[in-house]
Amino acid sequence: MVGGLPVREAVDYACAAEEAGVGSFWVHETYGLRDAFSYLTAAALVTERIVLGAGCVNGFTRSAALMAMSSVAIQELAQGRFRLGLGTAYSRLHNLGYHRDYSISSLREMTDACRRLWRGETVTFEGHVVTLNGMKLQLPPADVPIYFAVKGPKAMALTAEMADGHLDGPMSPASASAAHIAQLKAGVRDARPFEFACYIFCSFAEDRQTARDMARNDPFLLYLFQMESNTSFVQAGLDPAIRTAIAAALKEGDSALASKLITDDVLDRFVLCGSERDIVGQLAPFMEAGLDEPILQPLKPSPQAFKAATAAAKMFASASML
Repeated sequence: MVGGLPVREAVDYACAAEEAGVGSFWVHETYGLRDAFSYLTAAALVTERIVLGAGCVNGFTRSAALMAMSSVAIQELAQGRFRLGLGTAYSRLHNLGYHRDYSISSLREMTDACRRLWRGETVTFEGHVVTLNGMKLQLPPADVPIYFAVKGPKAMALTAEMADGHLDGPMSPASASAAHIAQLKAGVRDARPFEFACYIFCSFAEDRQTARDMARNDPFLLYLFQMESNTSFVQAGLDPAIRTAIAAALKEGDSALASKLITDDVLDRFVLCGSERDIVGQLAPFMEAGLDEPILQPLKPSPQAFKAATAAAKMFASASML
């Protein structure tokens, strides 16, 4: 989920997901909406089993001390079920009043500082992003798994070096996830546990074509196609000129043309469309690539969409146990 829903309503969906046997509940922090930690704190109080993931927050808007303190508090409430996803917020830093100079450094520094604080160390640290002066948490030692939500080659190398898992974004086709997983498996040198998770956009309708048409005309998806890199199109086996044409149409204010340019073939690389059973079937390439945790994200949030996502997850879990 993102921060558009009232917290109480979102937490109701977390409870329903847990009752259905869903493995995890993730909240992406979208700037200008509700913060992720508020949702997860509330969910931790009323759930018992489901994993609670912040996926993701950035290392700029919270100091290392505050990030460590908040994470310990949620982990305590969740009794070990909390996961901290860190990203760079590279496309939004100017809105938040920050420069982009040290986005990758923020991941290294924030991870190192938080882990030292969680171990109970007194930390003095002077970095590009993190500054601490004799900081120590007055709390029992804690363990919080950290996932990096990144794509670039340098950041991926850092993920293999430092993180406990990788969180792929919702515009990552199965072929891109497969490439990321292969790269990280080659880069993780030690025997530590490492998990691969990925947000996967879904458009739910009983008829697959209806679900496709809903998706291709969704303003949020059109925005994402405009912002997506050519690399994602190449990884999806598509001509990047398609993305350029979509962006040009949107720049001219012609959303109808942009929607037409997102053909079924293009759309199917980025969004799972159809009924709950259709969605489960389309997860196969992701799982074959080695994905541990598929995270279904309804493209257009609604009570019906969240119920459908929960039903699809339950169906997927049941099929996986056969």
